[in-house]
Amino acid sequence: MNVFELDSSVVAAHTTSLRRDASTLQPLHPIVMPPKTPSPAFRAAITHALEWANWRATAVSDEARRVAGAMDLTVGAADTVDGKTCTTLGGFL
Repeated sequence: MNVFELDSSVVAAHTTSLRRDASTLQPLHPIVMPPKTPSPAFRAAITHALEWANWRATAVSDEARRVAGAMDLTVGAADTVDGKTCTTLGGFL
């Protein structure tokens, strides 16, 4: 009897994929702009946008790893509950 319907192998495949995707996010490299860019403000805006995108990529990678860890813990907890429930009910039957 299963209390929770979680397929450990499916969840493991998803968490592996999630961790792999998180590790493949690479920072964007600075753009080499010609000396005659439209304005210093444009150059600053591009630099800021790249820094922000790189910060967000790092945050997304960290969050994906956190979610994968939580998914693994959830499967472990569900397996434990299922095992305990089956053992307890088996004793009554």
